[in-house]
Amino acid sequence: AEYSNTISGTVTNHGTLALFSTGGSYSGLEGTSSPQILNDGLFTSSAAGTSTDYLRVPFTNAAGATVKVSGELVQDQNTPMTNEGTFQVESGASYLSDGGETFVNDASLVDEGTMTFSRNATPPAGGTFIQKGSESGGALQMVNMTVKDESGDGTFDLLHGNVFSGSIAAGQTVTAGTAGAEYSNTISGTVTNHGTLALFSTGGSYSRLEGTSSPQLVNDGLFTSSAGTGTDYLRVPFTNAPGATVKVLSGELVQDSGTTTTNEGTVEIAASATVGLEGGSVFTNEANGTVRTDIASSTTFGTIKVNGGTFNPGGTIFPNLVEGYVPSVSTLFDVITSGASIGGTFETVANGFEGIYSIPDTIAVKLNAALCTAAPAIT
Repeated sequence: AEYSNTISGTVTNHGTLALFSTGGSYSGLEGTSSPQILNDGLFTSSAAGTSTDYLRVPFTNAAGATVKVSGELVQDQNTPMTNEGTFQVESGASYLSDGGETFVNDASLVDEGTMTFSRNATPPAGGTFIQKGSESGGALQMVNMTVKDESGDGTFDLLHGNVFSGSIAAGQTVTAGTAGAEYSNTISGTVTNHGTLALFSTGGSYSRLEGTSSPQLVNDGLFTSSAGTGTDYLRVPFTNAPGATVKVLSGELVQDSGTTTTNEGTVEIAASATVGLEGGSVFTNEANGTVRTDIASSTTFGTIKVNGGTFNPGGTIFPNLVEGYVPSVSTLFDVITSGASIGGTFETVANGFEGIYSIPDTIAVKLNAALCTAAPAIT
């Protein structure tokens, strides 16, 4: 059957409160007279088969208490959720917050099924997720949300339309993008990544990382771009800190919109990948920075293409032979090309190579004959 019940005022559960429906029906929990559920025991939702339970009451899951979802639970109508205990979505089950709610996680989320925070409205109307606790299991799915990652850990998939602020903890992974789709997410203020931040797109599509409210992305961990045959866009001022790594794994990572990159760590460009500098963007490789370009053949190697931007060499370039390839001494690799002159040189050309700067708009590398008594490293 399809029925609702109503909570009036504040109801505190010290025992078990269970939502239940079967056979494609639903069970709804509505509210009246300033309703509030304070769960101090066990709250369950076990909508069976194609059924759905609806939670439409502001809800606090107290410390030591448990919410357990074994079917489909939908929270909507802008009702907030505060989790100070354990909120568990079991395998095969799902939780959907799609009514513009604010969900505050102060304790433990256990996502063994699917947890989605989504609304067909752009932030701030899309809802807010605040992370202060832990999350384990699958990645939380985010669409059109304001995501405030204040502390804690976990895995987030920023599918599209999200505004992200705070910091990414060591051991935490945040992925921005959707397979086969062309979407953007936004960085708000200064975001520091101590874990993994991954731009992701496939099938000739793109993933864009925009900025708002004086944005700045500081990478103190691992930043990756995996665009396949497509393009990822970085439109946020970016600092790669000492000891941190950027990996451009496939496709093209384009920096445009006049944004800057300062590299004090390592930027690794796979043999099939490209970094593009366009639209007035500036890439500066500091004295403690390394640009590593993988070389798989005479025609397949990582490149930086400057087209309307600026590349400032300095620090180290590390040509890195991969897939067992060993070039002849005379083979040139145009690893950095530009539509205009490139000013400056690298302080160090590593791994048995030398730099060729005679062409104003290109920085090439080749094996240094004087150093060829020992083979360069191959990874």
